[in-house]
Amino acid sequence: PNLILVAMSASGPPREPSRASDRTCIVVGAGAAGLSCALRLQQHGVRVTLLEAADRVGGRCLTTSVGDLGVFELGAQWFHGQKGNPAFALAESLGLTPPTPKRRATTPRHLRSDGRPANADVVRSASRLLFETVSELEAGRGGAHASVGAAVRAAWEAARPGLLASHGDGALLDAAWEAAEKLQCAIDGCGDLADECAGVAYASYDDFDGRHVPSRPDLGGFSKALEALAAPLRASGALLQGRAARAVRWGDAVEGGGVEVDVEGSDGRA
Repeated sequence: PNLILVAMSASGPPREPSRASDRTCIVVGAGAAGLSCALRLQQHGVRVTLLEAADRVGGRCLTTSVGDLGVFELGAQWFHGQKGNPAFALAESLGLTPPTPKRRATTPRHLRSDGRPANADVVRSASRLLFETVSELEAGRGGAHASVGAAVRAAWEAARPGLLASHGDGALLDAAWEAAEKLQCAIDGCGDLADECAGVAYASYDDFDGRHVPSRPDLGGFSKALEALAAPLRASGALLQGRAARAVRWGDAVEGGGVEVDVEGSDGRA
């Protein structure tokens, strides 16, 4: 049978599948979930094709050099909990999670787009409001709202006049709020907080147990960990980069049944 899986994660030890040679699968997206899914299926004997539109793997994880400033994580930066966390286990197995060298605590610097320093108190007041509102939602105490976006924006509309009276820089307040929303979107993996349902589902989110551990970009970070997942897929020819899935058809839309995937204007079948 033909299968289509779109970037889902999988775990557990591989088991000997029945008639594995008859099974084929296309996985769309070589982020952490897609890589994990494709590798696990391959370990089960399924013939996998992993499509990635970009010229790199990793999705929202990217460890890279930034000019002369050093190596930084431009995406994910933390392992949220150590116990039972497969991402932390992978990084630990690769020697990417030794203790972070102790450094003298420094105050974060916030810069305007023109490079001038911004008032850190103004920035913190906006971001603190958003994150405290999100924490209330996660605890199930956020009230009735249609979405996470609706909840945090209602809190912002109520608090902004007082913050403006205290700090007097409306442009900076608004920019700080926008940045905080974008950061929360990156944490939650969404394009807009208005797309996330508030209520029981959001309140059910939970972290893994154990400490929150920062990545070590100086050792390769998240990109090196995900490259380790990609290596066997690349070696077997299962990973195709620069190949965007444009459309997926199945059932009556495909002659003879099965699943059909259009890849960058060319027809590709699973």
